[in-house]
Amino acid sequence: MPKAVQNRFKCLYMLSDRRSKLNDMFGKEVDALEAKIRSKKAPHLAERKQVLTGEIKDFANHIPVFDATHQKLEVIVGGIVKSKQEIEDDEADQKEHEPTNVDHLKEVDGIPDFWTRCFKNNKMLQQVIKGEKDKAVFEHLIDVEKHQEMTDKKKKITSTLHFSENEWFSNTKLSIAICYKDEDGEDVLKTEGTEIEWKDGKDLTKKKTKKK
Repeated sequence: MPKAVQNRFKCLYMLSDRRSKLNDMFGKEVDALEAKIRSKKAPHLAERKQVLTGEIKDFANHIPVFDATHQKLEVIVGGIVKSKQEIEDDEADQKEHEPTNVDHLKEVDGIPDFWTRCFKNNKMLQQVIKGEKDKAVFEHLIDVEKHQEMTDKKKKITSTLHFSENEWFSNTKLSIAICYKDEDGEDVLKTEGTEIEWKDGKDLTKKKTKKK
């Protein structure tokens, strides 16, 4: 390769190398930022769990903030000029909307069915939870946690479901981890899951067959 041509490719190599170093810098700064945000989220998620389980019953610190924010939003929404069609659509939505019945929460602390309703109302998860028995199991779901870590430049995301005592399995929590091939988290390397400790005759993965 002529020297004049070599120099062009050497230049391209150096530019590519600089770009790669910037990408590495970007990745490290993103990881650091994500770790910082996760750390800041932790106390709020912990407090949310306490509200859901009924450990926290005094909400005096939050109600004034909610009321003030709600008033600001009402002013903002009130100032939005809507077309006739948008107004008609809003009125139709209001007529079709059915308020969520929360009468069952009057006699209990917290919101014990919060996660159950979240799963039932999620369109993607609705495809996973099939059958009345599956739905019955998720009536015992009391908490959901997500954890992300980086090992040997490979991303790993773990989701953990916490359950109250039930008739199907003795585990108090079930986890599934998705291990990726690299730090970008695009290609899955493998998945890892908790072995379910089914109670006698309660394994939902086995179908009962009737003898003829």
